[in-house]
Amino acid sequence: MLEPSHASYLKNLVGEGNFYDDSPHLSAYAYDATKERYLPDGVIFARDEHDISQILAYCNMHKIIVVPRGAGSGFTGGALSVRGGLILSLERMDQILEIDEKNLIARVQPGVINKHFQEVVEKRGLFYPPDPASQDQSTLGGNVSENAGGMRAAKYGITKDYVMALRAVLPNGDIIRAGKKTIKDVAGFNVAGILIASEGCLAVITEMTLKLLAKPKLRQSAMGVFNSIKEAMEAVYKSMASGVTPVAMEFLDNLTINAVEQRFNKGLPIGAGQF
Repeated sequence: MLEPSHASYLKNLVGEGNFYDDSPHLSAYAYDATKERYLPDGVIFARDEHDISQILAYCNMHKIIVVPRGAGSGFTGGALSVRGGLILSLERMDQILEIDEKNLIARVQPGVINKHFQEVVEKRGLFYPPDPASQDQSTLGGNVSENAGGMRAAKYGITKDYVMALRAVLPNGDIIRAGKKTIKDVAGFNVAGILIASEGCLAVITEMTLKLLAKPKLRQSAMGVFNSIKEAMEAVYKSMASGVTPVAMEFLDNLTINAVEQRFNKGLPIGAGQF
């Protein structure tokens, strides 16, 4: 439980409706996709980078634990308040600040949902490859903090391959910028690379500059039916070695095929893999 003086300060800082320490909110932010539950002492919603700077400076001074949180869709426990403290939610910082079609980059706030971002850039003929399984719910800030991958990783890489620059707030409230908007950036320490996958332990990411690609003009799906798992895996190796790298591959064994057919009736070959 936060001391009344701390709760009062934080509530005045961010305004009514952006700080809660009541049971319903604490319960709602006590878990993530792992289904583990750890009650925080408070939940605060940042409105902007300045809010985050002031929150961290105050909490650092008073030794209050702060756990940054996006959508809570991760499976690593990065958004769990295991030792109590304050959940710092970034979900309301959800603006796409810029899409630069000439330089193939975008600037976004951490609360932007991955799938929404993909849909917006694709309407402009651009493409953002990282597609974690939680893309319908997960935030880009969470993706960067976890270095999320996805089905397209084999061909296009993972989140770290598309982060060009970051703005972040250090635990003492200082605001920093790391990285550049240019592809060739070889000077100095790779501070942005250190923050990627740090799960909010080093700083709170407040803005990201992401690399975009031209949207592929063609898309084609194919299905292969094999008698055994060994044959299927050999086909994967040969495909990758042929110079034609698929965007994604999905393997289904016979048990899975039959389960999918019973539920969705997709017309899959239910006899595959039985020989």
